[in-house]
Amino acid sequence: MRIATWNLERPKNGSSQRSRLLMDKLGEIDADIWILTETHDEVIPDKGYHSGSTDPVPEPPIIHLDGEHRTTIWTRW
Repeated sequence: MRIATWNLERPKNGSSQRSRLLMDKLGEIDADIWILTETHDEVIPDKGYHSGSTDPVPEPPIIHLDGEHRTTIWTRW
């Protein structure tokens, strides 16, 4: 079993060049469980994963934009 963590530093969405590079790297590492922080709904490791995310924070000092989460855990199980 491979478990990996990564702070993605608030990617904007899944279609930006940076997000596509992040997703390519997630696929290369091929972890069974990913713990991603400062992430976005559209950044997905690969098909076949299931996820759970923290609720967005709507108040200062951290205001999450649509789709942003402090933490998302992706698992193949």
